[in-house]
Amino acid sequence: MSRNRRLLLKVILGFLIFTVAIPANASTLDNKKNELSQIQNQIKTLENGLREKKSKINTLNDQIAYFDTEISTVTEEIDLTISQINKLQSEIKSLNAEIKKTEKKLKEAQELLKDYLTEIYSQGKTSALEMIVSSNNISEYMNQMEYTETLQEKVNNQVTTIKDIKANLDKNKSRAEQENKKLNETKTQLTAKKTSLDNTKAEKQKLLDMTFGEEQRFQDLLTASRNKEAAAEREIQNIVSSLYNRGSTSGGQVSTGAIIGYQGNTGYSTGTHLHFTVFKNGVAVDPLPLLNNGTFNWPLSGFIITQYYGKPNWNAAYSFHNGIDLSAGYGAPIHAAAPGTVVTDGWMPNGYGHYKVVDHGNGYMTLYGHMKQ
Repeated sequence: MSRNRRLLLKVILGFLIFTVAIPANASTLDNKKNELSQIQNQIKTLENGLREKKSKINTLNDQIAYFDTEISTVTEEIDLTISQINKLQSEIKSLNAEIKKTEKKLKEAQELLKDYLTEIYSQGKTSALEMIVSSNNISEYMNQMEYTETLQEKVNNQVTTIKDIKANLDKNKSRAEQENKKLNETKTQLTAKKTSLDNTKAEKQKLLDMTFGEEQRFQDLLTASRNKEAAAEREIQNIVSSLYNRGSTSGGQVSTGAIIGYQGNTGYSTGTHLHFTVFKNGVAVDPLPLLNNGTFNWPLSGFIITQYYGKPNWNAAYSFHNGIDLSAGYGAPIHAAAPGTVVTDGWMPNGYGHYKVVDHGNGYMTLYGHMKQ
């Protein structure tokens, strides 16, 4: 009886410390991953074609063709994003169904274990002497002992079964959480892409309204815009060089991820976005490698890149883009890309509008332009 009670206590304690979990369909998840990878490859192909067209803009017709291509590309990206959302929702639905099925299976396994434990407890109340006395012969007594040992083995097997079920349950619940997170991020990206599409359509119409479809008007506008942007670039370069030479002497301390402003449309901006520039020793450098290698964090969440570092398309209004443009929708919070000191909180009506500069030390500074006022 003492042995049975120790076994019973061990099983009950082990049973109580288990945690709830969920099942997974590895094949379905792999198929899902492959489908999403194919979608991303399609988007990259479209974006590569778009960048190629950017480099060939010299006339009004080139610019209109670029706008049309950009509209088609973003429209296709929206369709692909919707397809991603549908697949994610389907996968989440499948996971949730599997979770419910496994939870039912778990409950049944727990009930069976309960029955085994009850029977063992009942057997444990009967001493070996009582079993011998109540048996008609030694053979019957041996059968009763064998039955008790079989029950104990069933309990051990059932505990193992429950542990396996719960492990699968935990795995699937974790996957379901990840898929839900992806779904929310994809929905945010969809909103940003729709905003980008609306902005591009508006810019195309604005260009036609300003030029009346005349090439010379376009060339004059192009020259004036680039001159204005070049002046703004010189101004900001002088400011940053001055800040670099004197070091961080003013402003508040910020930590990585701290909200330092909100996406707006101030200054000379073609649609709401954040202009993000990284300066190294006072000179603008390509932010992308530094963002990808973790030197800096992305200043927006759920964004799309609307302009890269380097030679831009005309509607960016400058011959060389010294940063990257990101869009997560008007009013989206802007985060400090690394810890540092806000050394400038300024206003440039013909350039970055409301902007801030953060000094991160080691020669690095970041600029955040076109913020809400």
